[in-house]
Amino acid sequence: MLGKEETNRCTRLLARTEIFERVPPDELRSLAQAMKPAQYEYNQTVLTQGQRSEKMLVLDEGEMKRTRIKNDGVEHVVDYDLSPRTFNSMHVVAGDPVYANVRCTSDQCRTFEMQRDVLLKHLSENPGLSSAMIAALSYHLRHSTRRIATPLLEQHPKELNVPAVTIGAAIESYYRSALNAL
Repeated sequence: MLGKEETNRCTRLLARTEIFERVPPDELRSLAQAMKPAQYEYNQTVLTQGQRSEKMLVLDEGEMKRTRIKNDGVEHVVDYDLSPRTFNSMHVVAGDPVYANVRCTSDQCRTFEMQRDVLLKHLSENPGLSSAMIAALSYHLRHSTRRIATPLLEQHPKELNVPAVTIGAAIESYYRSALNAL
């Protein structure tokens, strides 16, 4: 059970997450009160890819790293620009497998965690909570796709190192000519 100060801090963190930002303050406080604090040490695994999603968490202090092992066996860093950092919030409702491994990368990581059954209980008791979560996610989906769909002429050009590109193009042209001559 969270104390008053921790509940307030957790409520503020939840209000800034993409999934809960449109949830009314009284319901956010109720969600925060249902969360439990947890602490992890350096390099401790918090979530394991492929396991059933049984909890979601919000990072309060520290740094965590997400890595996903693809089918080819290569581990890739998965990074999202989320503020504050939430982990497993998109998979926990359906109980889908955890998308990526999550490890603590600072000396200590402090989180607020909610078990799947607790979140599902809140969703069943308050249908408005589901609507607010869907509205928030829909907004972010529209906003993120708008960023990707910028017309070419409206995009801002990136600074280009013209001499380096010219040299690279000349070398590539030289080798292509040599290959074509074979």
